Amino acid sequence: MNLTIKEITDYVSSFSYKPGWSLAIYAPGEGYDIADLFSGRQEKNLEAGVSGHRLTMTLTVLDSLDDRQGSYVALVIDFPVPQLLRNRTELLQWVLSCVLELEAHEAREWLKVGDSTPFDPHQYTPVYNLRPEPSELEPLRGQF
Repeated sequence: MNLTIKEITDYVSSFSYKPGWSLAIYAPGEGYDIADLFSGRQEKNLEAGVSGHRLTMTLTVLDSLDDRQGSYVALVIDFPVPQLLRNRTELLQWVLSCVLELEAHEAREWLKVGDSTPFDPHQYTPVYNLRPEPSELEPLRGQF
């Protein structure tokens, strides 16, 4: 038997992550969604998930695109709640995967080589090949 949306909502309400991050489950039409400011993203996100419910993660992070020290950006990110969550362990694993997806995005924004962002998540084509040929790695031996 799957978790009910009430069980999901109640359990997620006990979750916390790091300072500046919050997690909540919202039904369609509930909560503040920054995506409303952009053309129809909310409707697209609500097509999937348990009756349109979504995990909304609100976070305030340092702005990787602003050279000023201490400049922050506030983000609101939605993840449609999966149709099949059988127990709290699966729910917790799914929420962790959402957190890790956002952290990986932030890591790709922040990793720099000089002034370049080789894995910029906002570029469609990566600057560097993630799977270089062994011959391409040869010049790097002993450099680490």
